[in-house]
Amino acid sequence: MFTKRNGKEAEPSTSMGAPTGRSEREDRADLGGLAEQGMPVDRALLRMGAVSIVLGLLLAIGASFFHGGSPPDDLRAVLLRVAANDYWVAVDLAQFVGDVLVLVGLVALYRSITQGASAGASAALARMGIVVALVAEGVYAINQAVDGIANRFVAQEWVGAAPAERADAFRLADAVRHIEIGTSSLWTLSGGSPYSSSGSRSRSAERTQGSSDG
Repeated sequence: MFTKRNGKEAEPSTSMGAPTGRSEREDRADLGGLAEQGMPVDRALLRMGAVSIVLGLLLAIGASFFHGGSPPDDLRAVLLRVAANDYWVAVDLAQFVGDVLVLVGLVALYRSITQGASAGASAALARMGIVVALVAEGVYAINQAVDGIANRFVAQEWVGAAPAERADAFRLADAVRHIEIGTSSLWTLSGGSPYSSSGSRSRSAERTQGSSDG
C-alpha cells in the first residue's frame, strides 16, 4: 500500500508488515531457545549411552575369560567344564548385566537421535529397533538362565550320578543343552537388528540435516 506526501509517491507503508516481522523474529527466537535447551539433553543422552555400552562390553568380555572353552559339539567335555567351574553362575550373571548395560546404551542412543521425530519411516524404524532390542534382551535372559543355572545343575547331576543312572542323566543334560543352543541362536539372530535400525536411523538423520543445511 502506497501513501502520497506533498504530491510525491512515498515508499510502501510498513505498518502492516511490521507485526509480521516481529512475529518471525519471535518464532526464530523461540526455535533458538528450544534448540539451546535441547542440546544439553542430547549430549547427556549420548554420553550416558556411550558410557553404558562401553561398560557393558567390558563387563561381558571380562566375564568371558572366566567362562572357559571346550568344543561345543562334545557334550561330555562341556559338562565336565561346567561342573568344575565354581564361578559358572556368577559369570553368566555378569554377562547378562553387561548385555543389559548395552541395551541401556542403545535406548539412550535411540532417544537422542529420535527427539523431535514422531512420524515418518525413520521414526518408525527407530521404534521398531527398540522393540526388537527388548525382545532380544528377554531371549538372552532366558538363555543365561538355562546356561547359568540349568546347565550347571544337569552337569553336576551327571558327574555325580551312579553308573546305572549316568545314561539318563546324560540324556537330560543333552536336552537342556539343546534348549540353550536354541535360545542362543534366536538371540544371535535378533541381537543384530537394533544395531541395523540404529545405523539406518542415523544415516537418515544425517541426510535430513544435510538437506536442511543446503
